[in-house]
Amino acid sequence: MFSIGEFSKLAQVSKRQLRFYDQIGLFTPQVVQDNGRRLYSASQLSELNRILALQNLGFSLEQIRELIQEKISLSELRGMLKLKQAESEQKLEVEQQRFRAIASRLKQMESASQEPLNVVMKSVPAQKVLSLKATSSLEEGTHLFQQLLRSFIEEKSVRYGPFFIHLFDNEYDPEKLEGEIGRVIVGGQPSMKQELELNVNELPEQTQMATYVVTGSRFDLHLAYGAIGQWVEANGYTLVGGSREMVLQLPQKIDGSDTVMEVQIPVKKM
Repeated sequence: MFSIGEFSKLAQVSKRQLRFYDQIGLFTPQVVQDNGRRLYSASQLSELNRILALQNLGFSLEQIRELIQEKISLSELRGMLKLKQAESEQKLEVEQQRFRAIASRLKQMESASQEPLNVVMKSVPAQKVLSLKATSSLEEGTHLFQQLLRSFIEEKSVRYGPFFIHLFDNEYDPEKLEGEIGRVIVGGQPSMKQELELNVNELPEQTQMATYVVTGSRFDLHLAYGAIGQWVEANGYTLVGGSREMVLQLPQKIDGSDTVMEVQIPVKKM
């Protein structure tokens, strides 16, 4: 048997916390001697660890009391831990995305007055593509495009160009985006044996496209759109159609910060 001080050292829990658990009847000594001395057994470590695990998972003391009375199993605890880990990872990813977005906006502010803008005017011929048309939110569309990147099956008889996103609307609504995702076909005829239901379509010819190449994740795309906007305004053009985002280099990093993309927007002289 161990004194409360000795047990606190073995359990790596303060005496104050052990006394508090004792006061509320959540975790009590195995023996209380006539002189009031409290003694704990090493066999109680498992019970204490169960309480600490549940508390770290975010349960209240009253909830912990109920779960212990229900004799929650170790496997159930592991399941709760996995669920909590998934929730924490999702929250962390949301926070990381928020910080990346803020950093990208600051980058645009810093570069707003820099010259020259690397906007290139070009003519883009009609392009045969293997694609899927859809209406979705930005988040859903991003997941769909990532699925396309992961699952796309290349065929030796077909020469492919870049993956792309073609947004039909002139305006930006992250809750409802209408567009097309796919891959440019340079030569050959695909069998279309893909995980996603892709079809052979065509991106129409555009004789005047204002284009800008940006390296970064999808949070940096606004840098390209902003640069094109500044160039269009400065050179007397106006926007006349939906944009295309061509992936010139696929990401190697997990956060996608090394992706090379070219934003293309059709324009005409005012």
